[in-house]
Order: sequence, then C-alpha cells, then structure tokens
Amino acid sequence: MDRIAVFGISRSGKDYTIEGAVDRLTAAGKRYCHLSMIGTVHDLLKGRKLREMSKMDKLALMDRVHMEMDSISLMCSTIVDEHYCFPGTYGGKVIHTDYTEEKLPFREFYDEDLESTYEIVFDESELKKYRLVVFLDIDPEVVLERFRTSEGCKHNDYIALKDVKNWILFEKSNLRLLCRKYGIPFFTLNDPATTSEDLVRIIQG
Repeated sequence: MDRIAVFGISRSGKDYTIEGAVDRLTAAGKRYCHLSMIGTVHDLLKGRKLREMSKMDKLALMDRVHMEMDSISLMCSTIVDEHYCFPGTYGGKVIHTDYTEEKLPFREFYDEDLESTYEIVFDESELKKYRLVVFLDIDPEVVLERFRTSEGCKHNDYIALKDVKNWILFEKSNLRLLCRKYGIPFFTLNDPATTSEDLVRIIQG
C-alpha cells in the first residue's frame, strides 16, 4: 500500500488539503485514507489527558499510535497528517492553553540561527515508512491570520509573524535534510488555493 506524509506547521491547512486530495483520488478510482497522527493519539487516549501522563506512559502511548497507524496502512493506502515540532514560546512567551499544554513526548532543540527553541515530536525512524514527503510551505502572513481567527484553544494572539516564519523555516529545513538522509522525495506546496490538486498531482507522479 502507498503511504504519503504531509507536514506543515499548525494552521497551514493539512486537514483540508488531505481531505480534498482523498476526494479527488477517490473520484479517479484510487482509494486513499486520511490518517492523522494527532487524531490517532486522541482516539487512544480515551478521555485521558497527555499533561497528566508520565513520560513513560506517553512513550508507550506513541508506540501504540505507530502500531495502529501501521496496521491501517497495511489495509489502505494512506495520506498521513504528520507533525514535526512546536515552538517552545509564542511571541517570546510560554502560553498555557488546553492546546499548548497537551504535549506529546518531545526533544528540545535550540536553533542558534533562528534564536528559537523547538519541541521536536517526530521520530525520524518513522520517515522510512513513507514513499514521499510533502510540506505545506504556506505564506506566513496567511498562517498568522489563521492563528488570529481560529476559535477555541487554537486561537493564538501571542504568536508573531517572525515566529511563524522561523517555525516554517525550521520544519522545512530539517525535514528536507531528513528526506535527503533517507533518500525520500521531498516536495513543497505553496498555494493554499490549490494544495489538494497539487498533492494529487505529486502522488500520481
């Protein structure tokens, strides 16, 4: 079965990009499933909160998440909504919301060039499972506006344009390096109006 990874920072539009691509592929007679890493985490939490779990329990949960995703990917070609990292601060502040405090296991990395700290949640060994990787490299001003207009815990008034630019640059640079390391094709999509169509084009080669 085919397995595609779609990365992008929060509010870059991964969910609707994948949904649109799945619909277009289905219409063309090719069955793909939309699989979400975070969605699988929430399904397996069964009402528990990540912030109330120990590090060991979180690691055990992630083992189950990867096993569940592997099982689904054996039965259906999948396009997976993946996450690489999250900033340690937004606008120079550590903010406390239900969204930012529900943390996956991470390793902290300080980027001297960007002068920013990131919490990397992606296990690079998982990358080898994908045929190709796509990154949503959306205009930072568009992404910032989405942060400002999102509702509930995903609304963020603290994140600045510089934060968004650096986050995109950090993810994109590191994912490109990892893909080069493992010999996996790496693509970027830039136009938010055509990401679904562009993703289908890349998948179909």
